[in-house]
Amino acid sequence: MIKGTSYTLTAQANSSTKSVVFSRDGSVVKTDSATPFDYTWTPSSTGTHTYIFTPWSGTGATGSSGASTTVTFTVVAAPTPTPTPTPTPTPTPTPTSVTATWNPNTEKGILGYHLLYGTTSGSYPNTINVTTGTSTAIIGLSQGTKYFFAVTAYTANTESARSAEVSFTIPVPPPGSTPTPTTTPTPTPKPTQTPTATPTPTPRQASTPKPTATPSPTPLPPSNTLLNVSTRVQVQSGDSVLIGGFIVSGDQPKKLILRAIGPSLAAAGVRGALTDPALELYDSTGAPVDSNDNWTSLPDGSIPAGLEPTDPRESLIAATLAPGSYTAVLRGANGATGVGLFELYDIDSENSRVANISTRGVVEAGEGAMIAGFIIGGEDPTKVIVRAIGPSLGTSGVAGALLDPMLELYDAEGSLIFSNDNWRAVQEKQIISSTIPPANNKEAAIIATLSPGNYTAAVRGVNGTTGVALVEVYNLENP
Repeated sequence: MIKGTSYTLTAQANSSTKSVVFSRDGSVVKTDSATPFDYTWTPSSTGTHTYIFTPWSGTGATGSSGASTTVTFTVVAAPTPTPTPTPTPTPTPTPTSVTATWNPNTEKGILGYHLLYGTTSGSYPNTINVTTGTSTAIIGLSQGTKYFFAVTAYTANTESARSAEVSFTIPVPPPGSTPTPTTTPTPTPKPTQTPTATPTPTPRQASTPKPTATPSPTPLPPSNTLLNVSTRVQVQSGDSVLIGGFIVSGDQPKKLILRAIGPSLAAAGVRGALTDPALELYDSTGAPVDSNDNWTSLPDGSIPAGLEPTDPRESLIAATLAPGSYTAVLRGANGATGVGLFELYDIDSENSRVANISTRGVVEAGEGAMIAGFIIGGEDPTKVIVRAIGPSLGTSGVAGALLDPMLELYDAEGSLIFSNDNWRAVQEKQIISSTIPPANNKEAAIIATLSPGNYTAAVRGVNGTTGVALVEVYNLENP
């Protein structure tokens, strides 16, 4: 968690619970007698804090109490500078996703559903495990291809027979058509109502988020991983520099490559590229870990092949980092300004994880959207949540926060596959179940199960509004 940022803690309770007492570090901070039982907390100090959630059978913490749940959070310092964003992706009309929905089973003990699909009737090589709700998005489908879908329901010991099969053909858009900023058609299979005794797959639990940086090849990681996250913004002087925060989780040191790109963007057609970027890395206490101005000053052999920047004025840090929170700052050398690109590469995917990468910057109108790119690695689809935070930054003391952010998600071809304005409007239950819903209803979030490949998230202000926003990418799969 980041000091000064608001978080909503929600206690999951059964139907007999009428109130929940929230205690922090031994002191009661709230008694909540209305569902959902939640408490909004804005950490004001760094360090470790312990929360205890105690359910009661009566309102106002009366009646009998149930078993308490204890959760420990680590709060780290937030960077103060604020970056400024740049060019937006140009989407092309290429609908490549469907949202499948089905009727819920009525039996007790249903733990989830398996959505099965493939391109041949009766043959389903692909499976998506759905543990919340009765719908899911399927991304990365091929235009002009007919897909067949079926659903099974499962309990702790059994799995039902398949539902009746439905099919859908992904349309090929006519030339010159405009993109549709929502998910595409909705097949509606109904799962069989009677589970039979067959082996049951175990649903995947949500886990620590894990992003990294965009371009360039890296070693093939295990399934369900995020690789290579990057953010491109307008780097200004003073406090308006680019800030990238990330967390290394696990119990082993992790080797990462951080890059600050500027001059080579001009060769790619980016106007106003930063001519001389400098890069700094800090730990959770604010102590400097490493810095670099020109990557050519590094010792020979210290940079993995293929990751050397193309311009000698660009910067690179190769670091092996212990688990913890880190902040990267991209500035213009000698106060220079311009468009800069920050990249984080996970080149040691077998050790620990990179979790919860985020970038804060100024969202401007027109082409001044904030852009974050990421790559889904492995061989299996990965469930992620992408968030666009604005109003809650203001409550944390950030001046000029974006009052109403809108979030768009694009695939590798630049096709708009999802968009969201206010997070409660479409996927409220799924987002709450992720345990990391935005703190303000005007903030945006998208949950999607994405096939391996490249994706881009764009944050804009509704009706062209401007202000400071935060874009975040989380991996919701098991490590």
